[in-house]
Formats: sequence, C-alpha cells, structure tokens
Amino acid sequence: MQWNEAEVKSKSAVVGIAKFQKFDSIGEAITELGEETVLGLVNTQHATNAKNAIRAAATGTPPKAKLRARALASMTMEEFQSVMGDEAKLEALIARKMAEYEAEIKATLPVVSDEDAEDAASA
Repeated sequence: MQWNEAEVKSKSAVVGIAKFQKFDSIGEAITELGEETVLGLVNTQHATNAKNAIRAAATGTPPKAKLRARALASMTMEEFQSVMGDEAKLEALIARKMAEYEAEIKATLPVVSDEDAEDAASA
C-alpha cells in the first residue's frame, strides 16, 4: 500500500492537499476499510462510470476549457513561434487542435442507445 497526495481545487484555486491510501489489492482494501465500505466504493464508482459513458455519448467531448488546455499543452515550439505576436493565428491554431482532439475523442466513444441510457439511469 502507498500513500498518495493530490491537490484539491475550488474555483481553480488550490485549497488543500488530500492524502489517501492507494491499495495494492482488493483484499488489502477490505482489510483496511472493511468489506461494506469497499463494496460501497465499488458500486459508487461503477455507477459513476455508467453515467459518464452516457454523458460522453450525449455531449461527445470534454468541456471546451479542457480541450483548450490540451491544445495549448501540446503546442510545439515551432507552432508557437509561427503564431507568436498574432492573436488571430494563435486562436486559429488552438481551434484547429481543439477540433482534432474533439474528433479523436468522438471516434472512441461507445454508441449508447436510448434504451441503454434508461437502463443505466435506473440502476
């Protein structure tokens, strides 16, 4: 078992650091937390994953801010230098990269029928 840390943000500002255990096995988690707690955590995450799959299929992409951040983070020095000083060119490059990422994400999304969505929502 390891201890991990993660920044906790609220309104984009770091408000604290969460410290939590990362278990090496389900057995270790059950020993530490108890079977009832582990089962509750598994069921909660399983439900969240089902809802997220439906949400992703319905919306198709992550929020624009995340796409923009990914576009900026992936920009090469050559790309940045080619648009440096020209805000319109910079925005066009960012928009192109965002569209590429959006297309990549949509291509990997599962096809979820309305019936599947209803089944997952009632679970």
